[in-house]
Amino acid sequence: MLIDVHDDADNWEKWGKLVQSWAHDPKLRPADATAMQQQIWSAGIDAAVPGANDQPPRPVVFYQYYDYPDPNGNTVPLILPLPSTKMLQDAQGALGVPQPYPLSRFYAIAFGGVSEGALIPAELLKFELRRLGEYVILQCQ
Repeated sequence: MLIDVHDDADNWEKWGKLVQSWAHDPKLRPADATAMQQQIWSAGIDAAVPGANDQPPRPVVFYQYYDYPDPNGNTVPLILPLPSTKMLQDAQGALGVPQPYPLSRFYAIAFGGVSEGALIPAELLKFELRRLGEYVILQCQ
């Protein structure tokens, strides 16, 4: 994960509110990792932004999706967000011994507190592929 958000429901909610503010008002978006880290702390979020202490600060690039068709009736490209090869390798490298799939803790709220099952490595990889495919499809609609 590029930004390390502490995994608890309240923290994820605060993070979601901050992301929502950036989507609604581009003027609120930080230009670099240092400014992003400051906004995160100001919002009471427990998270770390890589490159926040770099000199010069690591730039932050936002990509906002378009509505289809756009408000003027123009067609817009279909955009598929794809992870980098390293992101895929890192995610798959974390899936080894039988264990629950690493979902953020707030998922337990939606599942009524049902405990996650320990999956064998082959099932972990299949589940990871399903989540990857779902993410790409959900984010490009």
